[in-house]
Amino acid sequence: VGDVPLVAHNAEFDVAFLRSAGERVGWHPENPTLCTLELAMLACPELPRHRLEDLAEHFELGPVVGKWLLEAGLDEALFGTFHNAATDVLYVVALLNSVTNRLRQRIADHGEFRAAAWRLLPELCQRLGLPAESHADSPSTSCADTTARDGAPCPTRIPAELDPDEVSKWFAQQVALHDLKPREAQYEMVRRVSQCLTEGGIAAIEAPTGTGKTFGYLAPCAVAAGSGIRPIFVSTHTRLLQDQLAADLMHLNTLWGLSLSGQILKGLQNYLCRSEFNTLLAQAIGADGLPASGGTLTPQQRYALLCLLSWQATTREGLLEEVSFWLRERFPAAKALCSQLAAEWGRCPEERCPGCY
Repeated sequence: VGDVPLVAHNAEFDVAFLRSAGERVGWHPENPTLCTLELAMLACPELPRHRLEDLAEHFELGPVVGKWLLEAGLDEALFGTFHNAATDVLYVVALLNSVTNRLRQRIADHGEFRAAAWRLLPELCQRLGLPAESHADSPSTSCADTTARDGAPCPTRIPAELDPDEVSKWFAQQVALHDLKPREAQYEMVRRVSQCLTEGGIAAIEAPTGTGKTFGYLAPCAVAAGSGIRPIFVSTHTRLLQDQLAADLMHLNTLWGLSLSGQILKGLQNYLCRSEFNTLLAQAIGADGLPASGGTLTPQQRYALLCLLSWQATTREGLLEEVSFWLRERFPAAKALCSQLAAEWGRCPEERCPGCY
């Protein structure tokens, strides 16, 4: 192969095997590598997974690879299979083209990202033929909130008043309408929660598994919020339960044709501090007249910082848990950056970061 770049998905894993095998025959490959997994993290940080099969589906590579299989005279049964050398190499070739085009588009659309990419990873940008940096691309350290937020009230089709008996009756009708399992204990819970929301006070409700506790309190809360009676705050024991509750609210909307909106609020340390991030980025690439420190960063640190910049441009919530698990585990620098850039009381006060998530 000479000195041409080696392309692979999760290249570090594959190249390690290649070098091990090469030692047995006296071959010591020192070729530069291009990892489509790492490129995909830069180009598509919003995707939850970056496995080869997930990216092939996202970029709709099946028809292209299927055509190549037929042209190569390979068995048609290989189409759509993965972890097979014959198909994986074709998917990697197709993915390299797609992910490079996506990355090129991202760089063309976002001057700040283009400037950072060329200053942090110039060799990669040159190798991929990415658009060059221009003067207009000077990175900004503004903390203005550019994310879209939908706070407008939505019309609902739920009881107009929080009458406990009416809400319980409505809930039972919905259960019957959608052929769900009727549970008297759940109906009673709906009524009790509605009564507490109407009359005030505290209700301590204990119910066994299978009662349907989440919908038992979520339905009357939805009536209270959707009717404009009051906003509802639900506190859970863990972040996992918060995510489950958000999914249940979406399910409630879909099942019963509602239009309720909800917002998950997690502890401050779960969010990116934009001020800290922009300061670190400015220091790394020499923005705002600061001397660039990128030369003192390791290649892993530069890559991790650029990945976070790409993710920060797409995130709506700013939750650090959105950052790819693979990125954090595969690159210790990314994990360290996430900890370093987490918001903290006192370190990033409101007046310093008006666009805080």
